[in-house]
Amino acid sequence: MKELYSKKECVFCGYKCDKDSIFCTCCGAKLSDDNIDNNNLLNTQQNLKDFIIVENILVKYQGKEHNVIIPYGVSKIGAEAFCLNYDLETVVIPDTVVTIGCSAFSACHNLKSLFIPNSVKKIEKNAFSNSGLQSIELSTSIKDIDEKVFYGCTNLININIPDSVESIGFGAFSFCNSLIKVTMSNSVKSIGAHAFSGCKCLVSVEIPTSVKNIDAFAFKSCYNLTYILMPHIKYEENVFLECPNINIKYY
Repeated sequence: MKELYSKKECVFCGYKCDKDSIFCTCCGAKLSDDNIDNNNLLNTQQNLKDFIIVENILVKYQGKEHNVIIPYGVSKIGAEAFCLNYDLETVVIPDTVVTIGCSAFSACHNLKSLFIPNSVKKIEKNAFSNSGLQSIELSTSIKDIDEKVFYGCTNLININIPDSVESIGFGAFSFCNSLIKVTMSNSVKSIGAHAFSGCKCLVSVEIPTSVKNIDAFAFKSCYNLTYILMPHIKYEENVFLECPNINIKYY
């Protein structure tokens, strides 16, 4: 009897996790006290009809739930799978997912935060563009932040780019109007055109010594950008176009 109450049952997969676990060690779902309720387990199973899954690819989510647990076993979240879903507030991505497709969560205005497991190796263009994200923890397995992945995420406050990332793509963070802090690891080699253009709240950026190339307009119209620390590399004058108070220091 003591063993029964020292476990917490996941409502999605039924796995009995340690009582102090926050996420299910089987499917990655977030656990709570309600996980012990068998009615919740039944309700979650009934909602599987909301997922269109073909050959382990989540093609489309058709539900209206605010909190969504993507089924364990899905390997890719397909293009536009959750696009324009205004009901979505939280989503649990299992560690079977390897790829997040183009515009998968684009314009999910009420999606506030997200944890991307380290199983994810590829996030395709526009995946989270124009979404309501305020914070995100990226996978440490991705090598590239693709074109416009976070374009227009006007509520995103800070971003920590993990050690695995080598390139930041075209417009990756363009018009993230609330972005205050960007932390780049010493693995980043290139910053694409317009990568941070229009980030009007960005005040300072440290560009690591690993960076060898910064493309045109990378920091265009960052009106409050006053301090850049960067390596001695060649770059076009228009990289910092419309940054009237920029002060550049070199390593």
